[in-house]
This record gives sequence, structure tokens and C-alpha cells, in this order.
Amino acid sequence: MVEVGVLGQLQAGVLDSVKTMPSRYQDLGGPPPMIMYHPDAMPSKMLTAGWPGYPTGPSGYTKYHLAALAPLDQIGDITDALNDLCLTEKGYKQPPATYLCHLCFSKGHYIKDCPLARPKGEGLTPYQGKKRCFGEYKCPKCKRKWMSGNSWANMGQQCIKCHINVYPHKQHRPISLSALSRQNERGGGTSSPEQKPGQTIDEVKLKLSKLMNTPIGFAKTGTQERAALYKLLPSSQEEMPERTMQDSYDEVLVPLSTHVKLQNIYATVKGYVRVGRVLEDADMFAVWLCLKFIDNPKSRESPVTPYTIVTILVDDISFEKERPRAWSDLRLSGHVVWSGKTSMEVRIVADFWDRNSWITHTKAYFVMGARNAETGKGTYVNKLKPNGVFEQEQWQRALMRKKRRTADAHISLVTNPPHADEQQMIFEKYMKTLDPSSFTINLSKRILPNDTLWISDTCKCMELHPHPEYRNHQNTFFGGTLMRVANELAWLTAFLHSRERPSLVYISKVEFRVPVPLDSFLKFTALVTLVEGRYLSVTTVCESTDVYTAKTTATNFFHFIYKFEHQAKMVMPSTYMESLLQVQSLRFFQHFEREIMN
Repeated sequence: MVEVGVLGQLQAGVLDSVKTMPSRYQDLGGPPPMIMYHPDAMPSKMLTAGWPGYPTGPSGYTKYHLAALAPLDQIGDITDALNDLCLTEKGYKQPPATYLCHLCFSKGHYIKDCPLARPKGEGLTPYQGKKRCFGEYKCPKCKRKWMSGNSWANMGQQCIKCHINVYPHKQHRPISLSALSRQNERGGGTSSPEQKPGQTIDEVKLKLSKLMNTPIGFAKTGTQERAALYKLLPSSQEEMPERTMQDSYDEVLVPLSTHVKLQNIYATVKGYVRVGRVLEDADMFAVWLCLKFIDNPKSRESPVTPYTIVTILVDDISFEKERPRAWSDLRLSGHVVWSGKTSMEVRIVADFWDRNSWITHTKAYFVMGARNAETGKGTYVNKLKPNGVFEQEQWQRALMRKKRRTADAHISLVTNPPHADEQQMIFEKYMKTLDPSSFTINLSKRILPNDTLWISDTCKCMELHPHPEYRNHQNTFFGGTLMRVANELAWLTAFLHSRERPSLVYISKVEFRVPVPLDSFLKFTALVTLVEGRYLSVTTVCESTDVYTAKTTATNFFHFIYKFEHQAKMVMPSTYMESLLQVQSLRFFQHFEREIMN
């Protein structure tokens, strides 16, 4: 039997901690005298684990357990008080390090312990504010699940099958694009510093497969089923409601921190994320954003979309200095910033998770087209109406890029041959390669200046046989994979030329001229076409060869700019065609200096 005097001293020490307890416990008269708790009445969980912070013996009992083995008259009252407090049976369980509360999107507690959680018995919904929010519902009768952006506090929605009122089990405020204006323009997402997107890249791919009626696997798409959808396409743009940028905004997560298989796919030999993989995912994500932007009244009830989205070109792909590691989660975020009659421009930002925040890695602008897969012609999309100051700014910048693309047509040598200054540059470089002693004897004899290489000597090629794993939803070669392969060949070409690991800083333009059929052979050719200081330009061309007619067609053009720690060897054109390639690379580099470096 424990003496009363000892118990009084110990109990007094415990009662001193009442002031530090929450107010909801203080009205019970203070914490229970845990040292007087009999082991026979204690939960088995506590006996085996012991109390945190106290040394336990071999049996799992603490020294206070062993000191309180004698039965006391007040043991029943103590047990009831302790059970009411729920301090011993339930305890506080620390959530995993990666767990985010679904209410405040913060770490360190579960949703039931969130300060924003409603007290039991108060309110019928998790959210008790006055504004509209996003809710998730589950019918208790038929187990049907749905989500709604028109969810309010203490209000339910009717299940369309059971016709009963269902209250949301989760609610959160919808993401607002205006939140982007409070961040640096370099950032792309609206998530809080500790929030991560709720959907992964694989989930979006699965949604696209269902939406496009292209099941995963080798099974071919039912052409008759798709043909029946073409009657759902609009006959005019006026039939479709106006849309805002907020309507198409979305985020997706590439969970590299938790998926080892993804790490192997995305990692380089140095442990960084492959840029080509990011471009590949961004191209797919741009298709998803376009389909989310399109709202066609005729096809709202159809589970399969009648639209086919193709990539026309990718413009102004810039890269920050910091590179993500293969174990850092990636986030792709974006939205449609401009729409014409049959085309849309999509802004996509890729961030990576590091130092408990999102750091921007890549920004790109995709110009996408809506097509009728049966005829190959364009089909109408919704008009975009900017809503708010931020969306108006994005709209104006998109219009400027559209005008610049039209004005930058002079970069293409197909429509604009070299002007006087460029002709003078070609002439001067040609004269530097002639041997003065044999000028009148052998005009074909050329010499190279010191520390210089011919452009043709930097050429690197690779051939690829397309397989079904590379196909898109139109059953042609996926444009994102084309960008990845071209980028990796260009990087290899730049590395072999300089003998130094290059850093990709800018992709001037990616042109998709014609679709690439799967039953063809692809050839990628990369050339170092320009060296300016510590910058180097690589031009990559993709050619498709038909296996039946042996006809070769240039399908894609890529223009990359890399940066080095030291200056690489200069390159010199040996033919007039190489001179034209150098002139075009110089035009792209001047645009990079004007638009990005300044």
C-alpha cells in the first residue's frame, strides 16, 4: 500500500501541470492521478508500450505502474475520469512525415486534430464559412462518389440514384488563379508552400485514356465508336459558352520521392531529373488542360470526347539554374492563356520540391490545335474571356507572343533568305577557309582556322523504330517522346563537342510539321551550328521514312541553346547549306539574348 503522504506529494506535482493543459480539461478538476492507476484496469496497449518519456521494465510496466499495484478505494473514479479524458486509450498519434491535413494542408497533425476542424455537434459540413467551396461526396446507400465545385456550409446534395440528401465529407476552397499574382512570376502553382497536388501523372494519363476511348494496351481504338462522336462537334463557336483561365487550371504530381520505379525512369547518371522526361509529361499535360478548357454543350453527357488535340508547336521553353534531383517530387501546373477559333495556347510550369518549398525548373508555352480526327480539319473551341487583373495580364502577354510569332517568321530561311549583313558574314567566313597560295589552282581546297571544327564534323545521328509504346491517342508517334529523344541527342552532341557537361538554358522553338506514323522509321540528326562565347546552339532535325515507298519527310525541327563553364571550339560552315543553318541559329540566339537574357 502506498503511503498517503507520498501519494499527496506526487499528486501535487501532477496538479501543477493543470495550468499547461487545454481549457477543456481544466474544468474537470485537473489531470487524473496517473500514478495511482491500477495496472489491471489499464489498457493492454499502454502496458506493452509503456508511457512515453518514462523508463519501462522488462514487462513493459513503468516504475509508476509498479508503485501503484495496491488497490485503492478511488480506483473506479480515477478510471472513469481517465477514460473521459481519452489520454491513455487513444493517445496522440503522430502522422507520417509526408501526411498533409486535408483542411489546412499542413503537416504535423491529422484532420481530426486540425484547428480548423469543426467541433463535434456543430455544423453539418467540414467547412463552416460563408463562401462557396469544393466538396467531395459519398452516398451512404449506393456508395456512389462525386465531387462538386458548388458546395456550401451545412448544405448537402441529392444523390442522382438514391435521391437522398448527402453532406460532403471533405470541403476546401477552390484554387484561384489570382493567387498566382501574389507569387513571383517565376512560380507556376497556387499550392501553399507545403501543399502537393492531389492527383498524380499516372492518374491523369488514365483519365485521358478513358476520355479519348483509347484503352491501355495494344487494343486498337474502335474507329466506328469515334466516328459516331463527330456529330457532337459544334458547327460554330457561338454555340459554346465563354471560358476563363480558372476553368482550365490544374496541377499534377510526379511522385519521385516515393516511387523507386519512377526514379529509375527519370534519373540521369548524375542523379538529376532528365529534362526530356519533363517535356514528355508537359506535352501530355497540355492535352489534358485543353480538354478541360473545352466545354461543348453537345458532348457534356458523353463519356468520350469527340475532340482530338494535337501539338502545333512549343515556344519559349526556358530553364532555371537549379536542377531537380531524381528523388524530388515534381509538380506540373498550367492553364490555357489564349484561344482562337480552333487553337489554344497553354502555359505550363514545372516545379520541384526542395527545402520545404516549390522551386521553379521549367516554363513552356504549348500551342495546341483541336482537330476532327476523321477529316483532319480544325474544329471550334470555346472563346476565352479574361476574368480579373491577373488573367487580363496573362491574356495580353499571350497576344504579344502571338504577334511576335508572326513577326518572327523572318527567322525561317524558307520565307526570308539572308539579308545583307548575314550575306556579308557568310562571305567573310568562306574567305577565311580558302588557302591563299592555291586560290587560283584549286578552289575546292579549304583550310580550317585554329581551334575550329567544321559543322559537318559535329554531326551525330540516331535511328529509331517506332513501337506502340510511343503512340499517342491519335495512334501516331507521341510528340513528347520526339522532344525527349531530340533533346537527349542534342545534349550528347553538345557534350562531345565541348568535352564538358552542358546546361540546357533555352529551347527556341519546336516545330511539329506533319504527324509521324507508327509504321515508319525515324532518323534524328543533330549539329552544332553556332558557338557564341559560353553558349552553344544545336539544331536537331527529325525525318520520317515510309517503309513502303522509302519516301523521307522532315517532320520536326528543334533548336536548343546550351551553356558551358568554358568556351567551346568555334564551328565553321563548309557548305552553303551549313551557312544557312548557322544564320538561322544566329537569329534564334539573338532572340534569346533579347527576350530571355535581358
